[in-house]
Amino acid sequence: MAYTEDFSGRPLVAGTIRGIRTWDMSAEYRLVSPFQYFEWQATDNVSECVQYVQKSVYLEDCNSTFYAVHDRLINFEHKPAPKHCSCGFYAYHKHAVPQRTTTEVIFEGHIRGILEGYGTVTVGSKGFRAEKANILALIQSSNSYLDWNKVWDNYPEIPLFSSLEEAIEAFPMPDIMETA
Repeated sequence: MAYTEDFSGRPLVAGTIRGIRTWDMSAEYRLVSPFQYFEWQATDNVSECVQYVQKSVYLEDCNSTFYAVHDRLINFEHKPAPKHCSCGFYAYHKHAVPQRTTTEVIFEGHIRGILEGYGTVTVGSKGFRAEKANILALIQSSNSYLDWNKVWDNYPEIPLFSSLEEAIEAFPMPDIMETA
């Protein structure tokens, strides 16, 4: 999700909130986050604040050249999804789902679905970031490379819909920005 400020407006939502997001597919047909590697379960997903630290390493086999490498560190100083950080599980409000433009073709090649966020939740104009999340629905795309039977084997408890409209009808999403 490109614009953190669009997901960082209000710092609290009591209860749960629903939104639309995308996942990539691992080689084992598991849903994974497209920007920070995280393998999703059907329920009880807990996000982590991940930071990458750059350091230099001396490699003798490379003519004494220093190379930058990144260590993945988990930040335990706060719970995920606070206003001052960009961590958490992202999802769009139904009115803010990007259309096909040159800058926001996020759904091409990805798996769409409906997510239910809870715990610490920060709400912005386009969507929200949540500390915890459950997957409520998956939307079967026409991706010819994807074997949906294998996806279903990994997530049999998640309903599969043929369109976003059907999924929203089954899992309504009140527009939080209109009711606030």
